[in-house]
Amino acid sequence: MDDDACAFLGFFVSPPPELERQAVDAAQAGLDAGRPLRTPGGTADCCATTS
Repeated sequence: MDDDACAFLGFFVSPPPELERQAVDAAQAGLDAGRPLRTPGGTADCCATTS
């Protein structure tokens, strides 16, 4: 594939540059509102139990 074809495809497969900033801002807004940070398992860190 030539450089132009790669650049064309790269445009569509790359996330928008502002996506990470929007995600961080959304997470911070939730924390500022008092919502607990969630783990990938869906439980709040503050409520996790250990055995």
